[in-house]
This record gives sequence, structure tokens and C-alpha cells, in this order.
Amino acid sequence: MNTDNNDLEARALRLFEDSLDIDADERAAWIARQAGDDLALRDRALSLLSYDSDRPLLGTGGASADSDDETPIPETIGAYRITGIIGQGGMGTVFRGQRMSGDFDHDVAIKVIKPKVLSEELVERFSRERQTLARLTHPNIARLYDGGTTADGAPYIIMEYIDGVPITLWCEEEQLDRKARLRLFLDGCSAVAHAHRNLIIHRDITPSNMLVTSAGEVRLIDFGIARPFTGEEEEQLEASIPSLSFTPGFAAPERRKGAVANTLSDIYSLGRLLEAIVPATMRGPDLQAIIGKAAAQDPSERYATVDALMDDIDRMQRGQTVRARPSTRGYRLSKFISRNKAGVLLGSAAIIGLAGAFGLTLTQYMRAESALDSANARFEQSRELARTMVFDIYDEISLISGTLDVRGKMADVLKSYVDELAGDRFAPDDILMDVAVQYNRLSDLYGGVGISNLGDVETSYDLLRNAEQVLDQLLERDPDNVKTMDELVWTLRLMTNQELLYNLDVDAARRANDKARVIATRGLSLPGAEETRLANRFWNVRTDRLKVLSYANDQETALEEVRLYRAELAEPALAETLRNHERLSAYMATTEGETLFELFRYEEALGPLTDALAVQEKALAETPDSYYMLVQVMRLYGLIAPAARRTGDLARSIEAGRRAVGMAEQIKALDPEDANGDHFLASQLEQLARSYSEAGQAAEAEATIARAIATRLAVTERYPDVLNHRRDLALTYKDAGIVYGEIGKPDMQCRYLEDAMSIMQEMQSQGTLTEYDEGDRMDELTTLLAENCAG
Repeated sequence: MNTDNNDLEARALRLFEDSLDIDADERAAWIARQAGDDLALRDRALSLLSYDSDRPLLGTGGASADSDDETPIPETIGAYRITGIIGQGGMGTVFRGQRMSGDFDHDVAIKVIKPKVLSEELVERFSRERQTLARLTHPNIARLYDGGTTADGAPYIIMEYIDGVPITLWCEEEQLDRKARLRLFLDGCSAVAHAHRNLIIHRDITPSNMLVTSAGEVRLIDFGIARPFTGEEEEQLEASIPSLSFTPGFAAPERRKGAVANTLSDIYSLGRLLEAIVPATMRGPDLQAIIGKAAAQDPSERYATVDALMDDIDRMQRGQTVRARPSTRGYRLSKFISRNKAGVLLGSAAIIGLAGAFGLTLTQYMRAESALDSANARFEQSRELARTMVFDIYDEISLISGTLDVRGKMADVLKSYVDELAGDRFAPDDILMDVAVQYNRLSDLYGGVGISNLGDVETSYDLLRNAEQVLDQLLERDPDNVKTMDELVWTLRLMTNQELLYNLDVDAARRANDKARVIATRGLSLPGAEETRLANRFWNVRTDRLKVLSYANDQETALEEVRLYRAELAEPALAETLRNHERLSAYMATTEGETLFELFRYEEALGPLTDALAVQEKALAETPDSYYMLVQVMRLYGLIAPAARRTGDLARSIEAGRRAVGMAEQIKALDPEDANGDHFLASQLEQLARSYSEAGQAAEAEATIARAIATRLAVTERYPDVLNHRRDLALTYKDAGIVYGEIGKPDMQCRYLEDAMSIMQEMQSQGTLTEYDEGDRMDELTTLLAENCAG
């Protein structure tokens, strides 16, 4: 081969290699653009691409030979007898071999490169690279045994044969928990770190190149595409053996722009691999942050070394702070609590002891004329401590499952303190605003709607009323204060939802919502509104209005308005100005789907529900431990299940129902003391039971509805004075009656339908049912009893 041909071959191979970092359907066009007017270079690079198209040279693990290449199988290569073909591709063949001599016995993978695709220059580099890779001796790396050239000039390398499966597949098939998955990942990281210490970059870290053997041991394979790395090579073109397979999503973004592979690009791939190994439901905030840092778009934001990545995972497993997250005071405290839960309750006594200090300091602030300066200073310290506890420390602790009891004790202390502050009618504006905000936060903890809470809805609502009074007082002092309006609208939102969901009082909910909409609309017209959340609050109260309409059984008006709102949200200007625009749009889509369902338009309902689910699942993947997002996705599956059932798609209904139940169980597991946990679970169980019974799966239906009844009874026994829990028990009994009727147990059917009617009639006589309950729901119960239990 003459010098010109050698040069063309080398340049074409480099261009081909670079193209593998481009999406497969764009590679040919990319090559043509890069080659420009050099037609010979373009044609040769495209021919290499054609060789490799859909038939990449396989790795050293187990695979099936699916090529139609008719290359004859040699009997031997080097000291090995060929026993079969692992795989074939346009660039070469991987054979399985066995050592012929009897001194030791092992299987190998022999990768043979077709000589016609390599120049003499690159064959020589391949030989040098093989010698470098031979230095890698590590228990988690597939070893490079030997290499050479066949009689017809084809270069080959002999690697340890790994009979394993991709690490992601192994984790799923074995149903491994998070700890076991991380152990395997860390073994793989150890292999990559060893390579980096030997100045070797892998360049293609993917699930298919990190295998797990039947013994559960990790092996990193395909170092045949790796290359030595030194600082002097940064500006050089890559000229190692081509990356003969490329997995979109695992290659670092800078590689797509032509940057040279380095240790940071391997770290990016490890981050994406970790994301694939550990599903979102298992991660938690710390692991999500670790993944985000490892797979950061900007290389400078990644871990500097693989060892640093491994160290952060180790710190997380030991309950220490991770370097991937900001080291705030509250975060450090939360990690201490998670490591020492047994001592937290004891420690909370010290927090409770602060109540006396708060009270004493407050008394000094208000009464100690002779030491006013000193008292003021201590008061400010106490006030700042309270703010820190409510906002920083409380938020961080709330991320830890099983700490609801501790948070409750903190809340009791802070409530006493805030009540004392609120009692000073001469308190300045900034202190009263603190009081209102803290009342709202404490209300959420005691009984907030849709969030983890203590189930004390009476105290929760009283706190909201207190916050409203304080904010009304502030607004009287300064009628145009947009910050006060912002917090008052939020308070009224919380009150609206509690009136609907806890008190079943539609009129009171409508009054709170009307007041909130008037204040939000006026606030948006005032200077400084853009510095608040009033724009989002305005849309929040619109969603609340839709709920009020639904509870008032005015579904037609709700449908008309939600479609108008969705059309407004589709305007580009709103997408740029509203915070969480995408999630708000998804919430509106959910509401439209729910409204269509209530109007018995089930097929139509599935469209917006499916659209919303795509958005909310994406958001949940980004914040896998977000209570709010878990509830939103659970709610969507819980709506899709009955809608699909009503359209006759029972398979989809059952699948959605199972997903909803699974998410409800996950929410309950986050904190067993959460008052919402059993409520969510019972609701999803009864829908799944309905799907099972309609599908003729009697055993599954009966077991599921029995579990739903038991769960619902536990809720009503725990919170006997909460009206919506009593009403929900009647609805569970109604669904149980339907299920038992469908599986052929009429006695049980009538028993539960009669129990449901008894509860509903009792609530009706007390005037505690909503219009929707007294209308559609009572009508349905009456019809079911007349048709099935009249005799």
C-alpha cells in the first residue's frame, strides 16, 4: 500500500471513528459535510460506515452470531482452538476459543480485525496499544491475554471470555435492592479507576460492556477500543482502534463536539450507567445528586476522579453528607438525624426545652423596660432560630422517612412560640409576616392536603384561620403590599382545599376561592408583583375553582373553563413567564381528563390524562423522592385505570391500577405516620379490585377489595371526626358491593351496598354531603340496591 493510500486510509478511519459519536441516522450526512470537497475521503469513510452499519464488532462477552458474513472459520488462532463464533460485523469477527495445551484450561474471546479496513500505520498502533492494555490486571476487568497477526495478515487480540449479561439486565432479573445494585456498580467503578491509574480510558462504558457473571461478579469488557491517555495528547486527533459500537445516551456530550475522550468522559458514562442501574424509585435525593454531578453536561462540574465518585457513594451509604449536594446547615443536621434516629427523640427534648427560652425571651422583649436593648438582641436571636427551624432544618428533616413524629414535636414547640408572637397587637409588620408564614408551614405539617401530615386537620385549619387574620391585619395597614397579597392568596388556597377535602363544605370553599381570585387579580396589577409568586398563585386559584365546580356537581362549567385555561397556557408568552409552566399545564390536562371522566366521556378522558402522565413522570424522574410528584403520578394512574376499564381496555386498566397501588405503597412507606398514606392506598386498591373483577380474575379481585376495606377502616378508626374519611368508607363499601356482585357473591354484594347506603343516609341527615354526593353518588347506590337487592 503506497504512502498516499496509507494517508487516505488513516484519515478515513479517523473520520469514521468520529462519526460514531453522532446519532446513527445522521452519520452519513455528517461524514459528507466533514469531508467537504475531498471525494476520495468521503467515499472511503462512507464505505467503512457501510461495513459497520447495524453490524458492529462485538465485545468479549456472550452474544449471538447474527451476521451473514461467510468468512471461513479457522481451526486455530495462536495457541487456541476455535470452538465457535460469538459474533460478526463488517469490521471483523469475534471467535470463541479454548487453549489447546493442557497446562491450564480456559475459554477466550478472540477478536480478529479485517486487514482491509486497517492501514499499516494503524495496525502498528494497534500492536502498541495491545501491549499497554496488557498491563491492566484487575479482578473486575476482562483480561487481555495475547495478540498477534494471523497467517493472512489479520490482527487479533485474545481476551478473557465473559459469559455474562449486562449489569442492568442482571439487576432487574435478580430484583436486587439498592444496596446490591450499588455494590455491583462500585465494583465496575473500581475497574475503571484502575484503568485510569494506568492512563487508560475506556471510552465506551455502557451496560453491555459491564457484564455480570452467573456468580454475581462484575466484568468490564471491551478494552480493545480503549486508548492510552497523556496530557500531551489533548490536541491530537484520536487514532486508536475505532469505537466499533456506540450507545446513545452514555457518551459524554463534549465527544459529540469532537473533543478528545478523557477520564471525565468516562465519569460521565459512569453517571449515566448508575442512572440506568438504579431506578428513580430507589434513588433518593443524595443518589440523584450524585448521578447529576457525575453526568453533568459541563465536564468541569463532574467528579474529578472515579475515586471521588465512589467516595461520595460510600458517604451516602454511611449516612454522611455527600459532596454532590450543597453543605447547608440544615442538610448536615438531617444527615445526623438519619444516622442517629434512635437518639433523635431524646434530642427533641432539647428542642422542646427551647420553648422556655423562647417564652422567656419574648416576655423580656415585651416587658423588660430596664434591659430593652439586651432583650431585643435575645429576641432577634430566638426569632432567627425559629425561622431556621421552620424553613431550613424542618425542610431537610422532612426529606427523611420516619421522622414525622420528630417533626410533630418540633411543630408543637414552634406553634407555642408563634402564638405568643401573634398575641402582640403592636408587633411590627415583618414579625407579623413571619407569624403568618410560619402558621401556614405548621398547618401543612398538622394536616396539609396532599402532603405528608400528622392527621390533625382541626389544628391545621385553625392555623390557617390564624394566618388569614394576621394577613388581613397587615393588608389593612398597607392595602397595596403585594408580598402580603401573595401570602394571603396562598393561605386562602390551603383553606379552599381543606374545606373541600376535609369538611366537604363547598360553600365555604367557594367563598375562600372567590376572595383569593379577587386578591390575586388585583395584586397582579400593582408594582412589584413580578417579584412575587402572584402570577403562579393566580393560576393556582383557577385550579381550585375547577375543584369547587366539580364538588358542586357543575362538571359542564368546569370542562368549559379548564379548556379555556389550557388554551391560555399554550400561549408562548406564558411559557416564558410562569414558573413550573409545564407542570401547571399537566395539572390542567389532568383536571380536564378527570372532568371528562365525571361526564362519562371515558375515551376522551384518556387523551389529556396520557399527555399529563408523560410530563409528570418526567418530572418525577428528576425528583424521585418528591412527595408532591409521587402523588401526581399516582393520581394519574388512578384515573387512567377506571377510564380504561370503562372503555373495555382491561389489560391497560389493570396495569395502570397496579402502578397506582405501587406508588401509593411507596408514598405510605416514606413515612408510616403520614395520615394520607392509608387513604391513598385504599383508594387505589378499590379501583384495582374493580378492574380485576371485570376481567374475571375473581381471586385477585376479592383479595384486593378485602385489603382496601381493611385499609379504609383503619383510616376512619384513626381519624373518626374527619368527614371525608367517613364518606370515603361508604364509597369503598359501594365498590366492594360491585366487586362481589361481579364475582358471583350476591350476599356479600348486598351487605356492602346496604352498609354504604346507611353511611350516606346518616351523613345526608346531618347535612354533611356535597351536592355531587347527594346527586350522582346517591343515585348510583339507589340503583345498585334496587337492581340487586330488592328481594
